[in-house]
Amino acid sequence: GRTVDFTNVVLIMTSNLPGDPGQFFKPEFINRVDDIIRFGALDEADVRRIADIQIDRLRDRLTDQRIGLEVSDDAMGALAHLGFDPVYGARPLKRVIQREIGDRAALLILDGQPCVVVGGGVIAGRKVEALESAGARVRVIAPELTPELEALAERDRIDPVRRAYQEGDLEEAFLVIAATDDPQVNT
Repeated sequence: GRTVDFTNVVLIMTSNLPGDPGQFFKPEFINRVDDIIRFGALDEADVRRIADIQIDRLRDRLTDQRIGLEVSDDAMGALAHLGFDPVYGARPLKRVIQREIGDRAALLILDGQPCVVVGGGVIAGRKVEALESAGARVRVIAPELTPELEALAERDRIDPVRRAYQEGDLEEAFLVIAATDDPQVNT
């Protein structure tokens, strides 16, 4: 073990323990805790207020991209309902908002944008598939391509550059994904 200096440290511990912590921890531990604050369980109305805050944060990020976001009361209620779990409270909410709104907004942002994928393997293929389905203009830079990527190139769905990555390949790219097994390229 290591010795750690806790001089001038405030330690905050959180837990989802039901009931009295004394039922779960030894008295030696409980006696070292200065204070225990119990919070009531969240209900769906609480999660709705948290959803409002999370949507405001997403709206601010999208505004930076010059994209507006309006969420109706019904949609906000649906997000709160999907993001509420009686056991986990609001923890699932952030994932629900990301999946239902954030990911879809990202797809709109990529539509028509020039994107570069460096690498021609299976992982690169999955990245290209997602970008291409979002409507991005995809250039793939790799000495060799998987048969699936070759098929996309033959159908003019991607722009293949059949060589190793070179400095300057990323000019004017809106998004770049390094999907190679070459540590030099990936850094």
